[in-house]
Amino acid sequence: MGYDINNESAALKWLTTEETPILRSEGEKQFIEGYAVLFYDKANPGSEYHLGGNCYERVNADSFDECLLRGDNVVSWVDHNKDWQLGETKDATLFLRKDPKGIHYSIPIDPTYVDHVKAVQYQRRGKLKGSSFKAMVRSIVKRDGDKYIRTLTKATQLYELGPVFQPCYPGTSAELLLRAEVDAAERTRQQIDRWKEISQRIAK
Repeated sequence: MGYDINNESAALKWLTTEETPILRSEGEKQFIEGYAVLFYDKANPGSEYHLGGNCYERVNADSFDECLLRGDNVVSWVDHNKDWQLGETKDATLFLRKDPKGIHYSIPIDPTYVDHVKAVQYQRRGKLKGSSFKAMVRSIVKRDGDKYIRTLTKATQLYELGPVFQPCYPGTSAELLLRAEVDAAERTRQQIDRWKEISQRIAK
């Protein structure tokens, strides 16, 4: 059983994929592309992010539907660094699509733009290790056997996404935080169950 945790931080940085972003060519044009979000697929162990220890994060496939349908402006920064901007959806320098695998992004490269040139160099040197996003989310936390799991059920606002070259947060602190959330949710459930039991006794 999971316990709904409705108020996640708007500054949440959730690394969901460690797939290396690619540099794709189309004629003379080039694009940096990758998946900022991988939807959880039980057949694909790589679709859940390992926080450390026995703690994991997952994303439901319909989590971002509302944001994408609304057409929110989304920016792309390298490693969540606002001083290294690659594009944004409102001026067609960043393109997003949802497919069965996740949320894919594509950034057309401008060879006269220093930040693009630097990003291409990082990709060619193998320094871009994955992709990430920043969003306001709702999630459910639960314990499944010996695993602690947080599942993102809805993103109410998608702010930023793009390639990264270092983790968004230390695994140990994220692991401890998730364990604390699960334990707190279980204590709340137990308290509610006790209240229900007392109410039923009074009603009799």
